[in-house]
Amino acid sequence: MRYFTKELWQQINSRDPDLIRSADSAWHQNLVSYRTQVEALEGRVSKKTFRFFTRESLHDSRLVEWTVGDAVGLETQRASLFKRRSKPPAARIRVISYRGDTVYELSYTGVQLAQFDFPTSQPRFWTRGDPIDDWGYDELSAVDDLHLQHEALFASGATMRIVFERFNYHRWRV
Repeated sequence: MRYFTKELWQQINSRDPDLIRSADSAWHQNLVSYRTQVEALEGRVSKKTFRFFTRESLHDSRLVEWTVGDAVGLETQRASLFKRRSKPPAARIRVISYRGDTVYELSYTGVQLAQFDFPTSQPRFWTRGDPIDDWGYDELSAVDDLHLQHEALFASGATMRIVFERFNYHRWRV
């Protein structure tokens, strides 16, 4: 993560007022820079995807599922249709909103890289046995002319990173 880092989040939650002020200032500068960077991606993604990354917030939601594979979503009764190595892996993430009233399903295709670091070597508010905890912040960025990258930081310090070609999402009320 370039803009919303573990270190900055940690500083904002410090007990040192000077450190908090400095981190808060840096946070606001980073937010402006991040928004400028995301705006530049508008032509590279669908209107729906752009709307998701600029208007939806998963902050304080909880991770329900993080799945990566060659046939994500394959129904077992249709397994005979699966052709080995037919396309790049896909990923699916499901989260439930902070209020517990909405489920988001994020779908990534053309996945080139999928990393999930938990438990991390640099935890935030985490000790052994604790959950992954709240979705803190996420960033969308360009990797190259074809691939985008979605990263997220969780309250435990866990991180996820997916480099992909296409993104889609659905949400529904619970």
